Amino acid sequence: MKIEKLIEKLSQSMERFETQTFKNSSLSDLTSTQIFYLDAIFQLKNPKLSELALYLNVSKPTVTFAINKMEKQGYVIKTQSKEDRRFFSIRLTSKGNKLAKVHDRIHKSYAAVFKKVLDIKELTTLETLLGKVLKKVQ
Repeated sequence: MKIEKLIEKLSQSMERFETQTFKNSSLSDLTSTQIFYLDAIFQLKNPKLSELALYLNVSKPTVTFAINKMEKQGYVIKTQSKEDRRFFSIRLTSKGNKLAKVHDRIHKSYAAVFKKVLDIKELTTLETLLGKVLKKVQ
């Protein structure tokens, strides 16, 4: 199978895996984009709006709109800086943190499939190759 088809199939498989897990969760009211935002906030550990926009490679107004909606849903809290009132930091609420941890567990469960199917040499080679590709696409 060609690399393009493999990437497409792998992407579809991961999407199905995540969708199924979230569907069976009480946290299923978020879009995949919102989940992506929450995961980024979790990884960045309470970023400023501008840091999140840079990390996600989107405009600050786009991030602001999404964060305002997720704040109304109870997943994040936006706090204005006391030092410079132009800046806002974002942190996950307990509900948002719970979802981010579920999302992290999904990735670990998916990785477990690779660990089950591949021997250690194959897994090491795959990690090296994927790391090499990620350096170019990030």
